[in-house]
Amino acid sequence: AVVSTQSTGEYARAKVLLGGVNTSLHLSDEDLERVATNQAGVAVMSLLREKWTDMSIYLASVEPRSWSMGQVHSVPNEDRYSITNEELLARIDTSLGGRVAEELLAGNDSEVGTTVVEQVDHVNRLAKVLIEENGYSRKQGFVRYSDS
Repeated sequence: AVVSTQSTGEYARAKVLLGGVNTSLHLSDEDLERVATNQAGVAVMSLLREKWTDMSIYLASVEPRSWSMGQVHSVPNEDRYSITNEELLARIDTSLGGRVAEELLAGNDSEVGTTVVEQVDHVNRLAKVLIEENGYSRKQGFVRYSDS
């Protein structure tokens, strides 16, 4: 008989949400430190901005999974169909936490690794929604820039 435990269920959920652990990728100590620093920065910002994002950290990992070397995955505290501009800004802050952490550790931005590429893409998508779709601009007022 197969016995299902909470840990088995949580492992399965993480695998579906985040992809399986990539056991063929072996990170150097330097890469592992960079990934850990990056994910710690995202986690800290997530905790600091939790009030505005209404999301909680579900899993923080430095294990390489499918498309990333590590990640902090947050889940909403309740079902939501709309979020405010303040919440979008908080999500941008959270996503940039990894880059800021890497800069702080290295002492300059020239030492920031490619671990931030996906985070920058995510921030660009959020900013596009914030500005083009929601018309967020303190100078221009509410103007929708998107064609759709």
